[in-house]
Amino acid sequence: VLVPAYREEEVIGDLVRCLSAMDYPHDRLEVLFLVERTDIETQAAIAAAEPPPYMRILPVPPGPPRTK
Repeated sequence: VLVPAYREEEVIGDLVRCLSAMDYPHDRLEVLFLVERTDIETQAAIAAAEPPPYMRILPVPPGPPRTK
């Protein structure tokens, strides 16, 4: 699952929790949060939500298109 996120620090914790609750085998699931390298706040919010091991942040270079 690819999750593009830009300046989503206020809601990303809820998204992590919702994605964690998906009814899908975790050993076959990979969730990548595509976050611009310069969006430190969103990256920190994802880390603070303590995502499970099958979720990770994939920093991407800044540029268009943005998710907002």
